[in-house]
Amino acid sequence: MADWNTQNTFEYENQLKIKYTGYPDEIVQSVEAGNVSLQTSPLVGGGEALFGVKAKFQLGPLWLTAIASQKKGEVKEKVLSGGAEAQPFKKRVYEYSTNHYFVDTIYADTSENLNIFNKYYGNPTPIPVDYYRIKDIEVWKTITGLPNPKERRANAYIYLNPRQRNQSYPENLRGNIDAVPGQIEVGRFIKLDPSEYIIHYETGYITFKTQINETDAIAVAYRIEGEQGNENDIFYGEFVADVPDTVTLILKLIKPANLQPQYKTAWKLQLRNIYSLGIRNIKKEGFELDIQYEVPGQEPRNDWNGIRFLNAFGLDKVDDSDNPRPDGKFDFRPGITINNETGEIIFPVLQPFGRNLPSNLPDSLMYLDVYDTLASIARLNSARDKFVIVGKSSGTSASTFNLGFNIVEGSVKVRLGGRELIPNVDYIVDYNTGQLIIRNEQALLPNADLRISYEENTLFQLAAKSLFGVRGELDLSQKTKLGFSMLTLNQQTLSDKVRVGEEPILNTIYGIDAQTSVELPFITKFLNNFISTKEMSSLSIKGEAAYINPDPNTKKSTIASDRGQSVAYIDDFEGSKQIMSIGINYTSWKYASPPKGYPYTDVDTLIMKRKAKTFWYNRLPSDVLVQQIWPKKTVARGNEQVTVLDIIYSPFLRGEFNYRPDLAFPELNWGGLMKLLSSTANNFLDQNIEFIEFWIL
Repeated sequence: MADWNTQNTFEYENQLKIKYTGYPDEIVQSVEAGNVSLQTSPLVGGGEALFGVKAKFQLGPLWLTAIASQKKGEVKEKVLSGGAEAQPFKKRVYEYSTNHYFVDTIYADTSENLNIFNKYYGNPTPIPVDYYRIKDIEVWKTITGLPNPKERRANAYIYLNPRQRNQSYPENLRGNIDAVPGQIEVGRFIKLDPSEYIIHYETGYITFKTQINETDAIAVAYRIEGEQGNENDIFYGEFVADVPDTVTLILKLIKPANLQPQYKTAWKLQLRNIYSLGIRNIKKEGFELDIQYEVPGQEPRNDWNGIRFLNAFGLDKVDDSDNPRPDGKFDFRPGITINNETGEIIFPVLQPFGRNLPSNLPDSLMYLDVYDTLASIARLNSARDKFVIVGKSSGTSASTFNLGFNIVEGSVKVRLGGRELIPNVDYIVDYNTGQLIIRNEQALLPNADLRISYEENTLFQLAAKSLFGVRGELDLSQKTKLGFSMLTLNQQTLSDKVRVGEEPILNTIYGIDAQTSVELPFITKFLNNFISTKEMSSLSIKGEAAYINPDPNTKKSTIASDRGQSVAYIDDFEGSKQIMSIGINYTSWKYASPPKGYPYTDVDTLIMKRKAKTFWYNRLPSDVLVQQIWPKKTVARGNEQVTVLDIIYSPFLRGEFNYRPDLAFPELNWGGLMKLLSSTANNFLDQNIEFIEFWIL
């Protein structure tokens, strides 16, 4: 049989199978070439996606199967709980969700008189503050690119006074103004559909269902409860129905573009006490969560001097019957401790690992960087980064699962509690679409341990994987069999430069298994005294043992002192150099501010007396040759010159804004220039950029 086409998209689509079948009394029973498969015992395994030669032999009661092949697939496994895939999670403190924002700082106030958030989430029965309850809201987001027919021009202010129903904002707020980073955003906005976010009316914050980009600005118009009915409601911003389409809207800004810690007011509006677990529609069954403290060289601990972290942080206050008695388990309270829909857990205080650290824990455990700096900076403080949130969760229960479109036919195996289920009876697999349907009702029950193993065709295989093996079965009697297996997997790499995670391997596994069954007629005879049965009682016993001899890296060191140990490259740093030009255009540089740590005085007015003359410019066309900077660099004709920034500093002349010069001692004078790297310069940390290089002629 052959189905081979050089124009097929993937190699596994090509099929070739040649088979010889021997006579019943011959030693060689069959020989197969092309696409073959081998299954041994559960512990040893085998493979369905193999390409090579397989032969079967029979010597009396002994059957032998030998194979030499290339492995074309990868074995994968899904672990499900009650019809839903169980996913472990581990979150560090700085990995909070960035999709939650208060509409005003009043909701972020943690003083005793207000503390709206903690009163609602930190009590067995939520205590709302009605006066600040949101009654209506519209949410807007900035847009760029092509015009949108639904967009509106708007000015959004972080500081915006409230108004009554019949009041209007001053017209100067609606005029053509400049944006102020962190305080005012102007431009094109589009109103979000209510399905794109969740508004928490009692606690005054918004949960966005989609990721909010750093460059997005978010603004709102909302109204809160008045003292005497709807007529006294308080409004912030303007609703879309309040002003004509041609008039600029006035909105309340809740997230400026490129949010930074120095934007003090805006920084308070982002919640940093909610953590996404990476799975939506979480079920209570099978959900586990704990808070651990990592100590170097020791196992993580979930308590401090007998105080369980889960209880201290307010996530374990009641038992399963809602009695006020901690039971050591996470309190699964939808809408209070966990948001099932978005798959997020909620701490009852705004800075659980910072200023709201439980009073029965020492202040030395505080991790203030999480709340005072960007997450990319907070994670660098390894001395404080000790707490982790761990556990496992399951999502929506289902009987249908998608395994992928390139599943090897016949490779799917489903086990329930260690028992292998029967194909086409307990489950059905459509190998064309990769869809698996579970029909066994017990497999969909809560806490059911369901494991699905399958083999996936490799789409693009660069390194060769060879599988050699032999399987033997000895029929000792009609109901007793003894088996043995040996498989060797040899995986090569394309390069002699072995990288971590891509090592060549040579693994050999040995296995032995046996099974027998005996009839027990006395049990049948005994049962017939109570019920009438025609089936003979029997006892079946199966057993298996396996041993693996692994070599996870066959690339050995040639250095004698390494004594034959395996080696791999962690990083050779080829191509790791990244160049980002700061720019030498003279218009982008400004006069420097007074130097920090000036040794003779810390008074700005006195420092300014010592400011000397500094100026800079570009000479065009430039008279500096490329070879003067990089002697060995060759350039095309016409590109021999390079533009440079000329800087002149004269300690004897008065500098800009120095109106009371005191330049008697030039060695004490100062001058300089500086340039803003933009508000997104924090990305340098993520990109591991640590140095700025200057070339001076």
